[in-house]
Amino acid sequence: MNIRWSICMLLLWANTGLSDEPARLSYSSATDFTDISMTLKRAGKSDSAYVDVEVSLSPEAKARTQSITLLAYQKYVTLYVDGYPLTTSKVQSQLGGAFRFSAPRALVVEWMSRFSREAVAAQPTM
Repeated sequence: MNIRWSICMLLLWANTGLSDEPARLSYSSATDFTDISMTLKRAGKSDSAYVDVEVSLSPEAKARTQSITLLAYQKYVTLYVDGYPLTTSKVQSQLGGAFRFSAPRALVVEWMSRFSREAVAAQPTM
């Protein structure tokens, strides 16, 4: 009976120890990204539902990213941009001020319409 109890406790401990929720790394494209570059089409890439995106982070977002990835080293982190969960991956090193990810084409279209409206609104009128 004592061995059964020990095995049950071990399985319960292993289940709770291994089922940690991934840390959240959340960004707002309007405030956290200082530069956004997209590759809409790449030779040899057949999945047109996703777009490669390279971003540079604001100083505040960079500091937040570095602290979260340092605390989550060798654990899982889920990347969110504008509320969209994009990817979950294991942290292998501390992230810096720029990185690349794949975003759904719908999110990229939303960015393009939002940022093009802002660019038109910021232009002086005659």
